[in-house]
Amino acid sequence: MSENAPERAFLSKSTFIRGMQCEKSLYLHKKRPFLRDRLPPEQLAKFSRGHKVGELARDLFPGGVNMAPASHFQMGTSIRKTAQAIKSAEPVLYEAGFQHQGVRVALDILHRGANGWHAVEVKSSRSISATYLWDASLQYHVITGSGTPLQDFCIAHVNPDYVRRGPLEPGQLFRTESVLEQVLQNQDAVAKMIGRFREVAALTSSPGIDVGSHCLRPYPCDFIGHCWKKAGENTPPTHAREPGLPGKDAVQALFAGATQPLCCYSSLHFAPAVPLYDGTSPYQKLGFSFVIGLAEGSGTGPGGHWWCPPGGLLPDPLLMQLLEHLEGAGSILVFGKAEALEVLTNLVRDRHDLKDRIGRLAGRMLDLQSLFSPWLARPSGLSLHDSPGQVLAYFGQKPARDDVPPHTSLEAALAYQELAENPGLSDGNARRRIGAFHQRMLGDLCRLADILLNLVPLK
Repeated sequence: MSENAPERAFLSKSTFIRGMQCEKSLYLHKKRPFLRDRLPPEQLAKFSRGHKVGELARDLFPGGVNMAPASHFQMGTSIRKTAQAIKSAEPVLYEAGFQHQGVRVALDILHRGANGWHAVEVKSSRSISATYLWDASLQYHVITGSGTPLQDFCIAHVNPDYVRRGPLEPGQLFRTESVLEQVLQNQDAVAKMIGRFREVAALTSSPGIDVGSHCLRPYPCDFIGHCWKKAGENTPPTHAREPGLPGKDAVQALFAGATQPLCCYSSLHFAPAVPLYDGTSPYQKLGFSFVIGLAEGSGTGPGGHWWCPPGGLLPDPLLMQLLEHLEGAGSILVFGKAEALEVLTNLVRDRHDLKDRIGRLAGRMLDLQSLFSPWLARPSGLSLHDSPGQVLAYFGQKPARDDVPPHTSLEAALAYQELAENPGLSDGNARRRIGAFHQRMLGDLCRLADILLNLVPLK
């Protein structure tokens, strides 16, 4: 590996993938970064998750030396230290830095095997995507091009079949798969794309690329606000474009056979990549807050709020209360039936008698979200039907809101997960805030139900 000062870097792993997704996004990133949208909580949560999973994967190859720079601006120092460590035959390196042809990368794990160096890139997902293969292909190009031959390139990803039993077992939590064959097949294409992206970075004006589904895949672009505004698609409608949407026939079909009392039911869940509790798996949806209320005009009936203390699944007495209250309702109005049932089923795990009870509840659940899925979508793919509040806003109704977070289900889930991962934290304030948010969310669901029932009153 040459010790001469490398040329100034113009590309990284993330900007390479950005360029593959949209050359206009790459250009704006390089020339107009001030137009970038603020990162949403979803993306920040993914960054945090990936960092935690990456650190845990180091236990697959313990005792390594960390080459990570103190800041992004010190990547050059990391590259030099990596070169020195390789010459010194360090057996395992974390965050090893490399540069070649103006492209910089940081590899999660580099370890020396019996026949030479092996690269391991860690991903927090449950499978290997095409994007990950291009990521690995770029890294192979840069690492070998800078003078370090690789005998293999692997991707370590979360094993979806892992079930925690006692202490975490990194060897079981991760699946490590060689992708060398695909990586080698991609090398010519990688070299061509690097050349093309160098040209894009040198352009004096933005490429003329229209908005479309590529704005969202494989990742939501952080220039959507800029590009979609210019295309006239940035502001979602605030009221129905068609009278009676989604239509009385559809509403009547949903409520056909509904029985009183109508209850509205909502649950909040979190889905940690690394299972926290015995008997759970990666990304399993674990409910922590459950609320039941009555739709207007439903008389008297079940209602309540159940909270799962951080540190485990909903205790049996609370679980039984929740099921009994749901069983005491007539029809159960939910917003997202499949998810509601999945969360309930995960609570009971392998208890078949309770699964049978949930199966009977499923037959009485009416999914309000199903009414809006065909209509409330943007031309380029963003959905407007992820919560009852979003649907209310579409109809010109102001959803319930408070200045105190959380403001979304994701924010609530992240707040709860922090409690679950840190048992020493007091959950008093978080419980009150999450509970207040969830009650507002339930209120939005009840208001939406009222709007629909005014279209087709029950007999």
